[in-house]
Amino acid sequence: MQDTTANLDQLKQIVQEFVKQRDWIEFHTPKNMAIALSVEAGELLEKFIWLNEKQSFDEVNKNRQEIEHEVADIFIALLEFCNVSKIDLTKAMFVKLQEIEKKYPVEKCKGISDKYNKL
Repeated sequence: MQDTTANLDQLKQIVQEFVKQRDWIEFHTPKNMAIALSVEAGELLEKFIWLNEKQSFDEVNKNRQEIEHEVADIFIALLEFCNVSKIDLTKAMFVKLQEIEKKYPVEKCKGISDKYNKL
């Protein structure tokens, strides 16, 4: 499934405008947004506590809308964290992927879940 509604820059601008309209900017510090991001991620984790692997897939299918809402909350908090911290999320992601690619070369890790220092 492709995300084609808006590009990342547009999404960051939408979140920024949403926050501005509500006069929440003063509350959205890097610290507060990092905490909000963690809280929202915790709410997603709560949906899966005590479930086995198969049950976790069933949970997504059974409660898709609730889970999508939690994912959206996480994404909004992440975009706002990037806005207030002036982080280029796309650039940061590509830099990080390059680092991960060096730690996990395909020929050493394909089909293996070990940490890079155990490969």
